Amino acid sequence: MHPCGTICVVASPSDPELILSVLDEVEPLMAAAFDEVGGSPVPGSSLDQVFLIDGRSVIEDYIAAGEIGLAFDHLLYMIKEPPLRLSQGTFDRLSSAGRALGFPDEMWASTRP
Repeated sequence: MHPCGTICVVASPSDPELILSVLDEVEPLMAAAFDEVGGSPVPGSSLDQVFLIDGRSVIEDYIAAGEIGLAFDHLLYMIKEPPLRLSQGTFDRLSSAGRALGFPDEMWASTRP
């Protein structure tokens, strides 16, 4: 348990790179989803959420703070909320990152292509 009361996840050096490599595919998919609605999501829709289109900054901030688990969780939020369809390779990298962080497969199973 972290002194601030949160549970910390110890990450391997490659976990941030895996997360960022998944984000590299997620960002264009997110941009396409926003383009499909003319850049302005319908209020209350799945795209009308905070830190979807600009999620990279959130993920990078979490990584910089050593909060790799939170970065992974935000990445999942970005994938699931619209929902986005990942390629098999990206899904495999997402799975590798989640497993390396010790999370259960059920967390990302719904993102399977």
